[in-house]
Amino acid sequence: MQDFITYLDKTESAVKNIFDGIEYYKKILAPIKGAIYVGGGANKQEAEKNFNQWAEKNQDALNASIEAQKKFFEESFAMATLCGAVLQIAAKAIECFSALDHVPENLLPIIGDSKAIRKFCIGREVKGLPIGLIIYAGRNQHTHYNDAKLSAANTAIFSKLAEVPGHPDIADPALDLRRPNILSLADNITFILGWRTYRDYRMDMESLLNTKPD
Repeated sequence: MQDFITYLDKTESAVKNIFDGIEYYKKILAPIKGAIYVGGGANKQEAEKNFNQWAEKNQDALNASIEAQKKFFEESFAMATLCGAVLQIAAKAIECFSALDHVPENLLPIIGDSKAIRKFCIGREVKGLPIGLIIYAGRNQHTHYNDAKLSAANTAIFSKLAEVPGHPDIADPALDLRRPNILSLADNITFILGWRTYRDYRMDMESLLNTKPD
């Protein structure tokens, strides 16, 4: 293909269908909205009493919420699989059409000597990283979650993403690669990117691939 707009157009129907699938899994959690307690008390005993009274009155909503969470957990890997497909399509677009041929100095300690990753140092920043790098690492983790260890660059990106401001000894469990028995984190990656609709994805992809080298 000659340009990234053609690539995005040719993959549009596929990506839209993927986001439709992601929306299906998100809707599983809808019953939780009716089972959210907001309250408290002057002390622990009063707070517990208030909650127990609320829980008794809203038992049906709580049961529906619990069942929705169980179902969502059972389908979470399926949802992550769809999110991983979006990251794969996005990563391929960057591989083919990114015009960036140099790396900002502040990113050199993260990407090291890898030439393949240079093209991904583009896009708006999330948690101090250009989203191109987040797409790169998210795609790779999704594809190789069963490998013993990811490359140093991928690990460094996830370490940065998992940082909790003001708490250097704490890592965000949604993005912490050190957790045991970890599977695909593609859903968490698309979440921090803000990609919950095709429009979100398309706007970002057009913006970052319009980036011109200095």
